[in-house]
Amino acid sequence: MSIRHDIRTRMFLGGQWEDVTDKVYQRSAIEIERGRSDEESVTNPQTCSLTLDNRSGDFSMRNPMGQWYGSIGRNVPMEVRSVIAEDTFDRTVASGFGTSDSGQTYSGNGFGGTVQASDFNVASGLGTLSVPTTSAYRYVVMDDVSFRNVDVQTDVILPVVNVLGAQLEPGNLILRYQSFTDYYMVRLVVTAAEAVTITFHHVTGGELITPVTTTLTHTGQTLRVRAQAEGQTLRAKVWNASDGEPLDWDVTVHDDTITEAGAVGVRCGVAAGNTNPLPIVFSIDNFTVMSPRFAGEVSNFPTDSDVSNEDRYSAIEAAGILRRLGQGTSPLRSTLRQGIPDVAGTNLKAYWPCEDGKTATSVASGIPGYPAMVVTGSPDFGEYDEFDSTEPLPLVRGSTWVGDIPEYTLSGALDVRFIVTVPDAGWGENVRLIEIETMGSAHRISLSYNSAGDTATLTVNGRDGSTLYDVTAVGFAMSGEKMFWYLRFSQNGANIDAEWGYSAYDALPGVSLGVTTTINNQTVGAATRVTVNPFQSATFDEATMGHIWVRNNGGPLGVTITDLFQAYRGERALDRMIRLCEANGIPLTYVESEADDTTEMGTQRVETLLEQLRECESTDGGTLFESRGVLGLTYRTRRSLYSQAAALTLDVANNDLAHPFRPVEDDTNTVNDVEAKNINGSSAREELSTGRMSVQDYPDGVGRYDSRFDLNVYRDVELRDHASWRLSKGTVDEARWPDVRVDLDSPQGAALKNALLDLDIDDKVVIENTSAVGVYDPVSQLARGTSESFVNHRGMFNVTAAPASPYEIAVLDSSEYVLDSGSSTINEDLTTTETDVTVVTTYAQDLWTTTEEPFDIVIGGEIMTVTAVTGSTSPQVYTVTRSVNGVVKTHSSGAEVHVLDSFRLGL
Repeated sequence: MSIRHDIRTRMFLGGQWEDVTDKVYQRSAIEIERGRSDEESVTNPQTCSLTLDNRSGDFSMRNPMGQWYGSIGRNVPMEVRSVIAEDTFDRTVASGFGTSDSGQTYSGNGFGGTVQASDFNVASGLGTLSVPTTSAYRYVVMDDVSFRNVDVQTDVILPVVNVLGAQLEPGNLILRYQSFTDYYMVRLVVTAAEAVTITFHHVTGGELITPVTTTLTHTGQTLRVRAQAEGQTLRAKVWNASDGEPLDWDVTVHDDTITEAGAVGVRCGVAAGNTNPLPIVFSIDNFTVMSPRFAGEVSNFPTDSDVSNEDRYSAIEAAGILRRLGQGTSPLRSTLRQGIPDVAGTNLKAYWPCEDGKTATSVASGIPGYPAMVVTGSPDFGEYDEFDSTEPLPLVRGSTWVGDIPEYTLSGALDVRFIVTVPDAGWGENVRLIEIETMGSAHRISLSYNSAGDTATLTVNGRDGSTLYDVTAVGFAMSGEKMFWYLRFSQNGANIDAEWGYSAYDALPGVSLGVTTTINNQTVGAATRVTVNPFQSATFDEATMGHIWVRNNGGPLGVTITDLFQAYRGERALDRMIRLCEANGIPLTYVESEADDTTEMGTQRVETLLEQLRECESTDGGTLFESRGVLGLTYRTRRSLYSQAAALTLDVANNDLAHPFRPVEDDTNTVNDVEAKNINGSSAREELSTGRMSVQDYPDGVGRYDSRFDLNVYRDVELRDHASWRLSKGTVDEARWPDVRVDLDSPQGAALKNALLDLDIDDKVVIENTSAVGVYDPVSQLARGTSESFVNHRGMFNVTAAPASPYEIAVLDSSEYVLDSGSSTINEDLTTTETDVTVVTTYAQDLWTTTEEPFDIVIGGEIMTVTAVTGSTSPQVYTVTRSVNGVVKTHSSGAEVHVLDSFRLGL
C-alpha cells in the first residue's frame, strides 16, 4: 500500500503562523538534514530545503505588492510537520467517535458518574463529550497512534457563555497515553471569572508546573489548544481560534515520568462546585496529530525564474539556530560581568566592572549611560588575571578612584559589593579600602584593613566629620586572599542593621567570614558616591579592586553570587547549558537519565555562547543538536544513551531497508591511544596495548591511532576515566553503518513510517536478519544523524549510524549484561550440529555460572544459546542451541569462548 505523506509548511509572517503548504512546489523535494553528517563529528545546523511558488511575488522581500511586504525578511521562523492523523468530524456516529478522516479509531473512557457509550457522539461536524456530573471527566484517545515526539491540536467549544460556581476543563489534550492512570494532559481551565489558564498534569502525579493565566477571556468563543511532547519537554498554548496562532508557547515544562511512546487524545471535565446545568456537553473539532520534522528560520528568500519569467520561484534553505549561533564571534562577557546585572536586576544603581584595557585612564561603568570612575594616580589596568570569573583587573598602585552615582530613592537596604585582593605580605598599617557616601545621617561609611592584626574596621562618619560608629573585628586574615566583599545596611526603626564580610575565592560556596552589628540612632540613605583608596595610600599598591557595585533593596544573594565569583566551577554540564540558554533566551530541550547525571565542569571561560555549549557537550560526552518542535536546542546527556531500548527495529528479511545497504569496515573512528587534557590543567593518557584493535602492528593489532581530547573538567583526577571512556569508544571492533536507508513508502506501512518519524538523534536502531549482506553479528546502532526527503508525497529516510555497543552499560543486579571470560576455550573439535560443548577455563575466577541460563555465547562468529552448564570446576559442559545467528560451521579445539553481551563500564 502506498502511503501519502501530507507535509505541512508554515512561516511566521505578519504576527501569526501562516500555512504556506500550497506554495511549496512538489516538483522539487523537501529535504531535511539533522544531526551529524558522519559518525563522530559534532552536529551540523539542521537544514530544510524547499522551493516556493513565487509567481505572486509574496516571497520577495522588496516587493511592495506582496501580501507580506514589510514582515517578510531575514530569519523568518519556519516549521515543517508531517500529518499523522486528522479529523473534522464530518460524519454522524452515535455512542462512539467512529473512524477519523485519516482512518484511525477512538476509544472512550472517563471518571465520575456512570461512563456510558452515549457520552461520546459525532454529529453536525463536531465530536461531543458529555459529562453528566461534577468532579467528572470524559476522554477519547486514538488507539492506533503512538508517538513520543508529537504535536497535537484541537478546537474546543463550551456549551455555556458564563461558567458558574467553579471551573470547566475543556480541550485537555492527552499525550503519551499508556493507561487510565498514566498519561500527560494539558490542563486547560475556564474559571468562574471567565479567565483561561493552562498548565500540564500527569493524570495521577498531579500538576507539573504552576498554571499560567493567559490574556484570554472566555465569552463562548471557540478556543484552539496545541501541545507538543519532545524528548522530556512538554509545551502548550491556547488562543482564540478566530485569531492567528501566536509564536510563543504559554507553558513549557521538563518531566521524565513518561518517556515511552503513547497514544494521543482529548479530555473534558467539570470541577466540583460548578453549577452550570448538567450534563455539560463539550464539542471538539479539527483534531490534528502531527510529527514535527523541522523548526528553524529562513535567512534569505532568493528569487529566480525560468527564461520566460513566468515561472518565478524561491529556492530556500532554512536552518536551525546553530547556524546563527555559529556565526557569532563575540564571546560572552566574564561570568561576573554578565552575571552581576542579571542578579541585581533593576536594583543595580551603580556598577564598575574594572575590566578596562591596559591603556585606560578611567574605570568604565557597566551600566549604559552611567558615569565612569575618575582616576587620580596611575593604576596598572588589565594586570591581574588570576580570577577565572573576570577579565584582568587593575592593580591599584596607590591611585584613587571616585565614582558618582545618579540619584535614586533608597528602599529597604543599601548593598555594596566588590572584589579585593591583598598581597601575601599584607600591609603593616591600616589602609582604608573603600568609602561610600550616602544621603542618610550615616553620611560616610568606610572599610579599612590592617594585616598586622588581621583586623577589619567599619567606620561611620556624620556630615560634619564626626565619628558616629567605629568597630574593629579580628580574624580577618586577608593577606594573600582573593575576596568578594559585601557591605549591607538596612534601616530598622531608628537604627541601622549592618552586615559585612567576604567570601574567599578558593572557599566552598558560602560566606567565609562575616560580622553582624547595629549602628544605633542613625539613618542610612541612598548612595551618592563610591571612592576606592580615598586617602590615596601608597601602601594600597600590589592589590586589586574590581566589580564594584551598589544595589538598592539588597537582601542576601546566597550561593548565586558565590557561583559567579568562582565562575561556576563544579557546575554540572547540563545545569550550565540550561543556565546559559535561559540567559540568552534560547529554548533548551534535554533528555537525561536522572538528576545530576552530567559531568562536573571546570570554570566557565570567556567564549562565545556556542563555544561554551560545545565545551559542555564535549566534556560530558553527550550530543547537542536542534529541536524539531521549536527554534531551539536539544541536549542528550551521555548517560541517557546507556543501555536504552530500541526506538526502531528494522528487518532486512522484511525488505525494510532500501539499497544500497552495506556495512563499512575501515579505520574512520579508530582511536587506541588517548590523551585527555584538562584545559589549563593536567592530563591523562590511556592506550590499548593488546588485542585486535590495539596499538600493536598487524596482525597483533591495527597500529597506533592517537588523539587528544581537550576537556574542561572540575578535577584532574577525573581525566583518566575520561581517557578510558574515549578509548573504549575508539576501539570498537564492529562494522559501521553510515547510510541506513528506509523507503517511507515501504510495504510495511504506517507502523514503520511512524516509528521512523518518531526516531530522534542518538536513539537506538536495531537491524535484524543481516546475513543477506554477510553480517551475522547483531547490529545495534545509534542514529547520529538523519536526513529525509519528500517529493510528490513520497518519502525517503536516511540514518547516519554508529555502533551502540560502547553505550551498552551493565546495570547492577541486571541479567542483561554479564562478565566475560578471558581464559575460556573449547576442549574439543565441534561438528556443525553438536550441542554438548566442553569448555576449559584456565583461571578459576573465569569459571562460568551454572544458575543464570539462558545466555548467549559466541565461538568463531557463531552465536549459541547456553541452556545449561554442568560442573563447578574446569572443564565444564555447556548444553547449547546452535547457529542462533545463522552461522553453521565447525570449530577446532582451542577456539575462544566469549559471552555475546559482555559487561561494560560507563563513565
